[in-house]
Amino acid sequence: MEEVIEANRKLAPYPIVPLYLFMMGVPRETPDEFRESLRLAEFLVSENPKAAKTFNIYTPYPGTELYGLAVQHGLKEPERLEDWGRFNFRNIPKESAWIPPETKRLIQNLDFPLMFLGTNFVSPHRKTKRVVVALAKLYSPIARYRVRNMDARFPIESTLVKRLGLFARQD
Repeated sequence: MEEVIEANRKLAPYPIVPLYLFMMGVPRETPDEFRESLRLAEFLVSENPKAAKTFNIYTPYPGTELYGLAVQHGLKEPERLEDWGRFNFRNIPKESAWIPPETKRLIQNLDFPLMFLGTNFVSPHRKTKRVVVALAKLYSPIARYRVRNMDARFPIESTLVKRLGLFARQD
């Protein structure tokens, strides 16, 4: 971790955008481990405002070490190819017994607010509709509060954007 922090500091003065990829929902991840990932991401983007980050939900892939761990902790292996469609980087399927319930709740409810950690989302692509940019700027402080405090209570906005099909399509 120290190497990542040092590299992030060294890149800060240059016009290079480091992209940090985080995985959440790995087998047996505890709320404290999830919190550590959030803190690291928050620290990286605070030290280097150009830094970008993304959090993706773990997807089990046969043949990997984590897949074996997921099976060991309750993954019911899909029997048909079509059944694998429920697994993706924005969706925790009901078969995800490898994630402890409290961690699962935090991931489901903080997945959307995590997009707003840092400053990159409020400086979106030039083709982004103005109303989306305005709503994002209004929502950013709430999202940052939720992430910083791991406040997953009453995730009204997350539920709304998911139900409208604007984020994390749920099949």
